[in-house]
Amino acid sequence: MTVRIAGIGTSLPEKIVTNHDLAQNMDTSDEWIRERSGIGERRVGGLTSAMAIEAGAAAIKDAGLVPDDIGFITLATSTPDHTFPGTATKVAAGLGIQCGAMDLNVACAGFPYAYVSTYGMMLTPGGTVSAWMERAFAEKRKLMGFGHRVYKNGDHRAPILHALGRKMAEASGPDAVSWFDMAEEVQRIMLEQKSIHPNVDFPCGLTYFTMGIPVPQYTPIFVAARTAGWAAHVIEQHANNRLIRPLAEYVGPSPRSWSD
Repeated sequence: MTVRIAGIGTSLPEKIVTNHDLAQNMDTSDEWIRERSGIGERRVGGLTSAMAIEAGAAAIKDAGLVPDDIGFITLATSTPDHTFPGTATKVAAGLGIQCGAMDLNVACAGFPYAYVSTYGMMLTPGGTVSAWMERAFAEKRKLMGFGHRVYKNGDHRAPILHALGRKMAEASGPDAVSWFDMAEEVQRIMLEQKSIHPNVDFPCGLTYFTMGIPVPQYTPIFVAARTAGWAAHVIEQHANNRLIRPLAEYVGPSPRSWSD
């Protein structure tokens, strides 16, 4: 996955304090300060969250993006609005973004640490797919998008959607393709170590992400597509309160060629 600075935004408080202002109340002078720091004036006042929201909105616009394009916010600051909750959450709300957000306090090194730590989370939670998977297996985590109660030898829909989603990713660029590369590594490890195939929900998430659909909409899409079927099952099973898994034999037309 490649990383670059896509946009820049700034924000400054209105109040200006010059070296001459400081000399009125301190034993210093404009010459003394300039010789040692090169600073002639500084801006003071304002909340960190308010300035971050203003600068963030400008950076998003400068990058040619919209708030829904943002997947995570790291606020590097040693002057948060308050200790708890994190100021980054206020920035996310102020920008109208529904995503993860965290404060990072490493003083002057804030920018490079924020850049590197956020990139690490974008790449993969454990640095490599295999390391993350090993930890997930050891902690007995549930890995969503794998296994199916009916399709024991693999959900035939999953590879079809995966191929279509990857084709869309290749048209979008290398960043989108990198998600499919990682997904394929996850699939390989799951199959080799657990003998479990992905179901159709696994490539669904990747494809939605590539299409630019906001993450909060994934579940509503899942539900909307299944509401009629769920309702039919409820009606069918209500009579004797037993879980029914109906089987069907396809008797329609044979496979036909198609073009997109």
